[in-house]
Amino acid sequence: MSKKRHASKRKKMSSKKKKFLFFHLSLISIATIAISSLQSSKQLTVEATMINVRSQPGTNGEILSQIPKGEKLTIIQEQDNWYQVKLKSGKTGWIASWLVNDKIQATNVNAPGYVITNSDLFENYHRQSAIVATLSKNQKVTVLKKHNDWYFIKANNQYGWLPTNVLAMGNIVNNNNYAQQVNSDNGRLYAMEQNTKLRAAPSTSSAILAQLDDGEALINLGKINDWYKVQTTSGQQGYVASWVVSKKNISVTNNDKPLAKSVIVLDAGHGGQDSGSITANQQYEKDATLATTKTLEKMLIAKGATVIMTRNTDTYVGLAQRAQISNANNADAFICLHYDSTATKNQASGTTTYYYHANSKKLADCINAQLAQTLPLANRGVQFGNHQVTRDNTQPSVLLELGYMSNNYDSQLAFSKQYQEQVATAITKGLENYFKQRNN
Repeated sequence: MSKKRHASKRKKMSSKKKKFLFFHLSLISIATIAISSLQSSKQLTVEATMINVRSQPGTNGEILSQIPKGEKLTIIQEQDNWYQVKLKSGKTGWIASWLVNDKIQATNVNAPGYVITNSDLFENYHRQSAIVATLSKNQKVTVLKKHNDWYFIKANNQYGWLPTNVLAMGNIVNNNNYAQQVNSDNGRLYAMEQNTKLRAAPSTSSAILAQLDDGEALINLGKINDWYKVQTTSGQQGYVASWVVSKKNISVTNNDKPLAKSVIVLDAGHGGQDSGSITANQQYEKDATLATTKTLEKMLIAKGATVIMTRNTDTYVGLAQRAQISNANNADAFICLHYDSTATKNQASGTTTYYYHANSKKLADCINAQLAQTLPLANRGVQFGNHQVTRDNTQPSVLLELGYMSNNYDSQLAFSKQYQEQVATAITKGLENYFKQRNN
């Protein structure tokens, strides 16, 4: 073989080696880039109580699993406020970015409960959130936490939020054992609203035996938990919930007081360690409610009313204690001030007036009419609301949501002196109208 052919052969082999080497170096480079990309992926720790992992970005995605608080995740990518994450199992899924760092101030409960009517189980503590499952009436659950008017529960290995008004605490009472459990607490009771339900057993799921009139007198035969065993004047026996009866007949309350001679209890929502909702620039609802309530206090005192504050500093007051202050002082009106919120920013705006007992409907109507007329925010009307401060209250009582902390415009108003004075003026005028109508 000639030297020229040998040289040509060596040149071809050298070219092949270079191509082979380049191919392997390319693979190594790609692998290095992939590893570097993975190492630079953002890590996060779940701070919400529990979040759902979905098959795709959006609440329509199938729920693949649920992740508890404290678990660490790797974010692969972000799309439309959803994170694609890598789980411990190695699988991937999508989680809502707004749920990851949802630092709510919830109260630990860890107690049994049951659903009193067929109800949707929500992913978050508002009705606009995704529905995780539908629970059946009388289904047993474990109540883990409470946040405002929502319970965080576990049911059949699924987690989610239920409104407090669709759930009863404790176990369903066995009526056969009731006689052994009843405690003596004799005396008269009075129905607090029209069509108060007399039931066959101490449970909201039991049969309705009769509907009682507002102010109807009942003989108290004893109490177990939150239920009274009673007898009507016609001799019929049954059970009534403690929150729909009173030991005094509020339907015949003295109605001839003007505002100047009335006792008004003002309740600034939240306080102390309970900050309430937080605005985008980290302002607390508890501060807005207290400032607004103090402005209202001054205005009512100037009108001659006796005003009792459930709190006048940044202190924590329990919900039951707030209602007790009203009941103990025979308040002519109890007014609780709050500012609302939603999980998504700028999703809602406006004011809402809530009442629970029928004896509070006229008060709610009078105050709401003035809020609608005076304030620059949209008025969302008068609604029934299952709030403990009004539910446990035997006196005419309302809970006012005066704007949304989650709305930039509403929250800016909430902390302005001008808006707080507008709120105080509207409530004062509403109370004046209420007492005039009540006395006619």
